[in-house]
Amino acid sequence: MSTSLRRTLAAAALGIATAATVSVGMGAAQAAPTPVHGPAAKKIPDATPVPGANCNYGQAKAAIAAQDPKVWAKITTDGHYRAHFQQDIMLTAQQREARDAKWRADHPVETVALQTAEKAGAFGDPVKSAAERKQFGAAVDRARANCSRF
Repeated sequence: MSTSLRRTLAAAALGIATAATVSVGMGAAQAAPTPVHGPAAKKIPDATPVPGANCNYGQAKAAIAAQDPKVWAKITTDGHYRAHFQQDIMLTAQQREARDAKWRADHPVETVALQTAEKAGAFGDPVKSAAERKQFGAAVDRARANCSRF
């Protein structure tokens, strides 16, 4: 077997093992959330200004709740989504893209493993997962753009 094929298979195995560990630990994560990446959800005061927008965190929550109730339901019931909302609403789309690109550059093996695991269906339907991430990002962007009205 070639070295590159061995590396690819090792990365795929790592990704699947990571996904299995995450899915097995999901029950425990409800009591004490430990996200796979990024900080856990934390208490952000509603009066905290949202950088680059003319509103505060409370208004941003109200905006996403009104504009995207399905996304808001996930944010309020799942610590993983809540943590991502808190991180993402405090960054512009360009800042989020830069953060994600830096993470991929700093973690090339994990990036390949996660992409391989997702393509293998370890996180459910890969097309649905990508669509949900896109929908979540769009909902955050709409909330940021319109939060001053709430």
